[in-house]
Amino acid sequence: MALFGICVALLLIPLVAVEYPPVLDYPNHLARVYILTHPEDPHLSRYWAADWSILPNLGFDLVALALAQVMPVEMAGRVFLGLSIGVMLGAPLVLHRALYGRFSPLPLMAGALVFNRAFQMGFLGYSLGVGLALWAFAGWIALRDRGTGLRLAMMQGAALVLFVCHLYAMCVLAVAVVLSAASSGWRTTVAGGKGRLRGVAAVALLEASPFLFPLALLLAVSDTGSGSSIAYEEAYLKLVMLPLSMLPQLSVLGLLLVAMSLSLPFIAWLKGGQIMHPQVRWSAGGMLALYLVMPYDMLSSENADWRLLVPLALIVLGSAEDPFHAPREWIGVALLAVGVNGAAAWNVWGFWRGSDQLLANFHAATAPVERGALLVPWIPGDPGYRKSYGPPSVVHIAALAVIERSVLMPTVFAIDGQQPIKLRDPYGVVHDWHDLLRTGSNTLPATDGLDLPGHYVLQIRVGGTPSQAVPALPVEADVSTRAGRFTLWRLD
Repeated sequence: MALFGICVALLLIPLVAVEYPPVLDYPNHLARVYILTHPEDPHLSRYWAADWSILPNLGFDLVALALAQVMPVEMAGRVFLGLSIGVMLGAPLVLHRALYGRFSPLPLMAGALVFNRAFQMGFLGYSLGVGLALWAFAGWIALRDRGTGLRLAMMQGAALVLFVCHLYAMCVLAVAVVLSAASSGWRTTVAGGKGRLRGVAAVALLEASPFLFPLALLLAVSDTGSGSSIAYEEAYLKLVMLPLSMLPQLSVLGLLLVAMSLSLPFIAWLKGGQIMHPQVRWSAGGMLALYLVMPYDMLSSENADWRLLVPLALIVLGSAEDPFHAPREWIGVALLAVGVNGAAAWNVWGFWRGSDQLLANFHAATAPVERGALLVPWIPGDPGYRKSYGPPSVVHIAALAVIERSVLMPTVFAIDGQQPIKLRDPYGVVHDWHDLLRTGSNTLPATDGLDLPGHYVLQIRVGGTPSQAVPALPVEADVSTRAGRFTLWRLD
């Protein structure tokens, strides 16, 4: 466990090396928790109201809100990110322990995968939830010989926790458990063809039963269909995302780390160990098959399909048998795991380290903004550029204006029926501002009925963002360095 602690400590270095980790949607989540923890704020309470309901994506909100009772919101968010990293790194470790009855340094190679694309995009409830799902899967395996009642009771609790944390995380656990149970039923049933299929179906349905209540709850109380769409990626993108889903950004070092991590099970196999434990082969194969057939857009969320790839990789790393038993070999693998975790931390720190300069620019540019004002971020460029997940993701740091100046920020997640806050009337119309400005339009909505101290547009340009036509408005502040440019316009 000391080795695990060293690896986690290395992976946490980027979290403490920057003021605000430039994870894409992180500032929006953080601002939402700040609003919930400051109901007395005279400006924020005018714009937003709590809107709690049973939702299958409350992982960040509930944990960060609890932490914010004893620490600042910014620290609570950072602790949540660190918790997600530790849980994900520990998942293949406990899975290996459940399968083989011993701990091994081999699964700690998963440190190359914890700063994955879902984490960098800010799918924070899912990032914590998928780690917890694999811990629960390991617990289910450990209890497979301890009695059906105890195992089903544990899974019922896990299913409910994961449902609240994130629906997709619960689905990962359901797929892993049901297919692993079906695999065991297939291997142990001695009846003929139809009898074996009936036996497999009975076992799978029994193990699926803990997930029926959360599913019924979802259908009864959740508005997940709001704004939903079904869209599929092209086939070649499915193949491209197999490695890229493990990376926060495309880099040579990141690709080498992922390749090294995922190739170690094959090296272990060459040494005489099995590349994957029979207990999880169906689970891993089922996740891969689901990835290939699932749509990209589903239930109001993007990237639904490739979210399965990180838990699939963690299962592969956790289930590979460790044949390195000699002391010298064990130490070698342990040192390699430490090196991989340190290199992964170095890689993401290099990716994040420009964020502090951008944050300083943001603070300087927004200094003239009055408390309680309307501040609309305008990110020029085509939609493909704005979806970049490189260092420009720190442009979403503009949501921190909610925390620092109690402004009305239309980009903060406040979708009725999908987040635990909502915009009060008449301020719901500010969504029109954001939709127009982010597409580069210079036609501004009317401000009739909006009782605000001032209206501002904050243009954010970073890296190679193309120039756009600018509104004919007075410039309040203009801050430009090599790290990026912020220009503040007053609208009224």
